[in-house]
Amino acid sequence: TPYMILLALYQALLARLSGTTDIVVRSPTSGRTHPQVAGLIGLFVNMLPLRSTVRGDAPFAAHLERVRENTLEALGNQTFPYEWLVAALARKRDLSYEAVAQADFVLREGHAASGALPGLAVLSLETLHSGAINDLTWIAQPNGEELQCEFVYATDLFDAATIVEFAERLARLAAGIVDTPERPLDEIDLRLPYDEAKAQRRHPLTSAQQIRHSQLGDIEAGLRMLCIGVDVDD
Repeated sequence: TPYMILLALYQALLARLSGTTDIVVRSPTSGRTHPQVAGLIGLFVNMLPLRSTVRGDAPFAAHLERVRENTLEALGNQTFPYEWLVAALARKRDLSYEAVAQADFVLREGHAASGALPGLAVLSLETLHSGAINDLTWIAQPNGEELQCEFVYATDLFDAATIVEFAERLARLAAGIVDTPERPLDEIDLRLPYDEAKAQRRHPLTSAQQIRHSQLGDIEAGLRMLCIGVDVDD
């Protein structure tokens, strides 16, 4: 499904830029799994942590299959309250970041067409975010043949230029997967046109180090914070 593909793409990029293979991304679920609540007014949304091991030596199709299996298994537990999970896993809390996952993914439904009800005119209104609830959130929404993407981020960690670079690398990763689907994820070129000049200007390092910095850019350190693990007692 589009949801599985975009989630797998998101986790693959987080793994590539952070240098971490164990990636956890939160995603909201409707919480309306029982017929009894179908007609009720209210907010039943529950956050669901989705964990995947991203293997850079495997092609995207293999990664997508693992993400699909993990997500379907996680959806079987979607009614378990997220707050209870946090309390069980993160016994030592640091309020400066989200305990279980610092990156969120949201796939919205397509734009609802304006219509009419008897005696009423109906139209859609855009809403503004009151603030970031996590370090980084990718919101994707189909719009005809296009996919509108929005990134909500903590300004204490990232600036707008950093998020633009993240979005550009996401697009490069998607294009590389489409062009060469058999290529291992780690071999897909994520470099941007201005990476080499910026790396040489800011990082006068050895040749090997320059290559690494040109691939990851300045966002590596910040994105590493998105994948902070939680110590869990057996």
